[in-house]
Amino acid sequence: MKDELPPLHEQAQNLFKDLGGIIANYTKTGKVRASNDVIKERLQACVTCENYNAEKKRCKSCGCYTNKKVLFESIKCPKDKWRE
Repeated sequence: MKDELPPLHEQAQNLFKDLGGIIANYTKTGKVRASNDVIKERLQACVTCENYNAEKKRCKSCGCYTNKKVLFESIKCPKDKWRE
């Protein structure tokens, strides 16, 4: 079904990969949070994406809660829809 999220084990893998990236970025730059402008741009890209589940406010590609994922500087969109 198109509105389904990835299996739970894939969501867990995505989460741990993102957490590793956050820690590595913090160790390297001392930064965790993206700027407010970047957060707004990312969220706009998410809510207009065909992989966005508006009811659940989640990405159907990775399973993440988009309103949380956009906050972290080092995390990337799984579909490369965010500007760097």
